[in-house]
Amino acid sequence: MMKKISFCSGWYFGETGKEKTAVLLPHDATQTADRSPNAPSGSGGAYYFGGCYEYSKTFDAPAE
Repeated sequence: MMKKISFCSGWYFGETGKEKTAVLLPHDATQTADRSPNAPSGSGGAYYFGGCYEYSKTFDAPAE
């Protein structure tokens, strides 16, 4: 029997190598990032400096 579950909850997010916090998807990794007109990405990157972010989730996948 197939079980329907939400895949949007149970996610963790943070910068690579740092502590993760629980988030609900959809989630914007840059929402707390600094912005500046001097960012290398310019207007094409919404003036964000960028970064390396990780999302993780664990779940069970029964054989049946």
